[in-house]
Amino acid sequence: MFQEIQRTCPPLQRVLPRLREITWDAFHLGFLEMFLNPDVNTLTLYVPDSPQSIQNHIPGFISFLQTLPHASPRLRIFKIHGHLPLLTLSEPLSQCLLQLKHLTELSLPPSWHNDTIMASLSALPQLETISCLPHSQKSFGVISNLASLDTTAGFRALCHLHLQLNLSTTMSTFQLNILPQLKTLKIRSLNPSHPHDIQQLLQLCKIASPNLTMLSLALCPTTYSPTEDLIKKNIPMATLLPLLSLTRLTHFTLDYPKLSSISDADLGTITSKLTSLLEFSLIPRPIESFTPIITLSAFSHFHQNCPDIQLISLYFDGNRPIQPTEMYGATFRNLSVIDVGTSPLSPPNAKPIFLFLR
Repeated sequence: MFQEIQRTCPPLQRVLPRLREITWDAFHLGFLEMFLNPDVNTLTLYVPDSPQSIQNHIPGFISFLQTLPHASPRLRIFKIHGHLPLLTLSEPLSQCLLQLKHLTELSLPPSWHNDTIMASLSALPQLETISCLPHSQKSFGVISNLASLDTTAGFRALCHLHLQLNLSTTMSTFQLNILPQLKTLKIRSLNPSHPHDIQQLLQLCKIASPNLTMLSLALCPTTYSPTEDLIKKNIPMATLLPLLSLTRLTHFTLDYPKLSSISDADLGTITSKLTSLLEFSLIPRPIESFTPIITLSAFSHFHQNCPDIQLISLYFDGNRPIQPTEMYGATFRNLSVIDVGTSPLSPPNAKPIFLFLR
């Protein structure tokens, strides 16, 4: 059908000239060019997984990247999902992005945020969101250097940053001190991370991005060994101390293979500083099961200090005998989700805990 349209349509005539949003799930980007027009503002590309198909269509993809800025110069949202090899596409993609001056949101496959591409993105005056997280669990990537994220000369509008990277090898060059306007930071690492790396990242956020409202750290490696040097230690309170300075946080998530050494009193300290919290999730599903340090009493701190809390996700000791002070809890005003993950829970405690958390 597309071939017939292409054959009969005049060379400069656009099909569906009022089209504003396009989602394309095919390799034949030559056909897609027929639908581009100056007023298209959203373009989403899904690239099939077949390696052979990818290699056969790389020239066509490069040609499309050269055409896009001229055909749809006012594009605002551009998303690419798939497994394209960045090595052959880095330069044409960076040149394409550099010309999309109205771009506000960009989504790329993992590991595509290299120096060349980030340098082009830093020059885009309206870019607010960069996302390089996998669209599905099949998409993986690692990057060891983000020095180009130094935005001394750019990224003035960037508010939302979502990246998949190797945290352990990136911290020395991961420069956040030029992103004071950053509101959302989501980091996913598929490689083992040490508590020190987490603390260093939080310290950078404290100094450089004090206005963060959402911080999500998904640090569960794809392969796990209990003897792995980087992840054989629990997360102590010292790791999270810089978090106390991010007083505007409304959403905080930390996923990690090992459980934390955070106590009820530590959660009291955290909630007393982060009083605007709406969602709080702290390692609710550690890979290794040990007796939790956190008890039922910890939930009282959220009630006392975070009146608008909507979601609490914790790994706590549901086997510990219920204390008299825990027999009657206080009603949360807005709490709608309690996620206890893989917390142990003895049957006799089920009803008292339910009544406490009602």
